[in-house]
Formats: sequence, C-alpha cells, structure tokens
Amino acid sequence: MAYLLGYDLTEYDIDIIDCLTNYRGVKPYHLAVMKYGVNYTNSQEKTIYKYLRKLLDQKLLAKYKLQDGSEGSMYYLTSKGYELAKDLFNIEEGKKGEGWINEDGCTSYGDFPYELFSPPLEQAPHHLSSIDFLFKLRSINTTFIEHRINLYSAVTYGNSENKFRFRPDAEIRLENNRIYAIEIDRGSENHEQLCKKFRTYRHYYETAKQSGLNVRHAGIIFIVEDKRKKHGMKRRWKNICAALFKEMGDYHKDVNLIMTTVSDTSETILFEINRKNYEQRFINKLSTFLKKKGNQDVNLYLINDPDNDYKQIITTNMAGNNSFYVTVYITSQTFEANVYSKFMNVYRQINAIKNQEAVKGLEFKGFRKATIYGNEIPYLINDIGPYELDEEFNNVFREFNDNVQYYRVDDVLV
Repeated sequence: MAYLLGYDLTEYDIDIIDCLTNYRGVKPYHLAVMKYGVNYTNSQEKTIYKYLRKLLDQKLLAKYKLQDGSEGSMYYLTSKGYELAKDLFNIEEGKKGEGWINEDGCTSYGDFPYELFSPPLEQAPHHLSSIDFLFKLRSINTTFIEHRINLYSAVTYGNSENKFRFRPDAEIRLENNRIYAIEIDRGSENHEQLCKKFRTYRHYYETAKQSGLNVRHAGIIFIVEDKRKKHGMKRRWKNICAALFKEMGDYHKDVNLIMTTVSDTSETILFEINRKNYEQRFINKLSTFLKKKGNQDVNLYLINDPDNDYKQIITTNMAGNNSFYVTVYITSQTFEANVYSKFMNVYRQINAIKNQEAVKGLEFKGFRKATIYGNEIPYLINDIGPYELDEEFNNVFREFNDNVQYYRVDDVLV
C-alpha cells in the first residue's frame, strides 16, 4: 500500500481525483477515455471500476444513480475528497484560477466552496452532456482543444447595486485566442427562454464594451443530442437562429452561431480550426482563375464590413450584354447563422456594387451564392416569418435560398 496524506493512493487514484477536480462529475467511461484514449477496451474499463470502488470505500468519492431512464451513475468527489484534491494539487486558498485544461491538465485551478464545486445532481443529465462534448474533443487527433467547464466560464459583472451572472455551459479556445461559448441544448427551453439567453449574451458584451474590454466570443456553439438528427433538428435550429437575430443586435455579425450534435463534434471543431485556411486558399484559387480568364466577364471584390475586420468575397458575373449577377462566396458549417449575416452585409451594399465601374449602367439580375462546406451540405432556413423578425431579416432569409451552389471543401481545394 502507498499512503499519502493519510489515504491509500496510487498514481492511478490521483489521476481519477484530478479528472474529477477538473470536470466535477463524470461517468466511468469518461475516466476510461482520459486514461486510455477513445479506443479503450472492456478490460480497461473494468480496471476503472476497481479503482472507483477503492476510492468510494475511502469516502473520497460518491456516486449518484441517474434518474429518468438514464443509465449508470455519475461519480464525484465528496467534500473530504475535494479537500484532499486541494492538497494534492496545491490549490491556494481563495485562488480564482482560469481553469483552462490542455494536454498537460488544468493550467490554473480555482478554490471554490464545496457547495458550488459539487456537480448539480438535479441537472446531472445536462452536466454530463457538457462532459460528453468536452471528452469528444479528445477524438480530434491533430491537436488538443483547450477547454474549461462552467465553474470557470461563469462571470459576475456589474456594480454593487446591479450584479449580473453570465454562465455558458463551457468554453473552448482555439488558436489566436479564439474562444467559443458552449451551450448544451436538450430542447427544454422555449423560444422566449432562448431569447432571454441571447439577451444575456448581448448585455454581457455591451457591458464589457462600455468598460473597455474585448470579451466577445468568436462563436456560440449549441450542442444538441444525437437523436435530434432524426427528430426535429431543423425545427430547433430555426427556433434558436430566430432568437439570435431578435436579441443579439449587431453582435450577430461577428459572434457566429453554430449548432451541432455530440457525435459531430470533431468535424465541427476541425472545420472551425481550418476555416481561415480554407477561405484564404479559396481566395488564392479564385484569384488565379480570374487571371486566367483575363477578368473579361468576372470581377472580384472584397467588401469591408465597417464594424469588424471581415472581408466578404464577391464577384460580379456577366449574365448577358446588358446585365450581371453578384456571386457571394461563403464558407459554412451544416448549421451556421453567420451565412445570413455575411449575405446581409452584401445585400445592404448592393447600390455601391452597382456603381462599380465594371458593371455601371448594367441591369442587376440578382444574387448567386457559392457555399463551401465540410461533410454535410448546409441547411438553409426557407422561412423565418413565424418568428416575427424585422422585414430586412425576412428578405435576407428568403433571398438566400435562391440560386445556391454547394462545393465540398475537399473537392474545391485539392
């Protein structure tokens, strides 16, 4: 036996305690993924149970049998186990910590009261869904995706008279410090509750801006259950998307809304990692094509958005001797709101486009949309009308559905 701080602990035990300190509550298969990788064996999972029993016997762990048809149990640290973890990992008293987890573990622990640290038993399925998502990130072999749970993503802001609480379910951080808020959506929130969620985001961003801080997320990713793919995913997306455009003000232009399932997590995050590269390679390829054409009937423009540094790629294409089309080039996830924001930017500037020298005096025939995607063709909302958005939004949604061409990224950028 190896005694440490009065307990029978091996390195294996400490690894389990570390995982529970990082994620608050997990199921045994999460621990198996952490210890052995996503392709763990049945024998390795049985080993996990052996060590869990040992820690349960020492009153360092507790388990909660899941309710409402959910299988298995959630394991978490007892108050005694959490106090031991603070000693094991040298968590300073009163330390806030940032909680980012990378390939080396947690970079900065926080010291929380046990009542706040312990997982929410009444919301265990919701909590475990967020853990499912975070552990799914480990299947991305090209890089480790930094992430943190809601204990650390939560922010209290305002003043002594008016305090507000902002709390995404988790956050991930990609290169160039691009942080994405994660929202676990189990379909229980109605439209008004979704609107309230986005009002909270907008209020947080506005308050931070007034304080001179830049805390906007690169995106907000809604994670839905896998069964949604067969039952109501498109309907749910329309509901969420409408709430965003109703409540986020102009923040919808540079805080992208994405929806995906737990099983599609890897593909979704990989697309976000490579998005800028995809777009730049496409610009280069398009420019080469235009040079070969001699720019005789196609003209390339990069429209600057005055509110951010994004440049929208468009071309004007001759439709006949006296008319032209505008082709808008967009990169999109399967469910993504930013395609409408980008199209709106072009839609609002059509008069300036008509005055370009190459097409001046010609009849504008309409828009074409060239959409570059990953594994699945993007879903387009054909009618946002039932949610009573501003007429401009309604026009953009209707217009975007016409003359759309899809190009799989692997086929376009070979």
